[in-house]
Amino acid sequence: MYATTCYVGGAIGNLGTDAVAEPLATEEAQLLDRLLAEHLPAKLRAQKPAGRDFTKVVAGRKLWNFDKHNWKTWQDAL
Repeated sequence: MYATTCYVGGAIGNLGTDAVAEPLATEEAQLLDRLLAEHLPAKLRAQKPAGRDFTKVVAGRKLWNFDKHNWKTWQDAL
């Protein structure tokens, strides 16, 4: 993951080498609720998690710039 923000509504098995979970802002939870309400029928929406229950995943930025001191991290990513 390079420069993306993902919102995950389920379990995360593994974040990978350069992704981290961040706290979800109230505004983001409200946006998720609005988008889900807009795009899902009410019956299906009721079966899905609320916006506040999503996990926000962003790039950890460890791999944005090569540093020979972090060679092991780069090897793991490749």
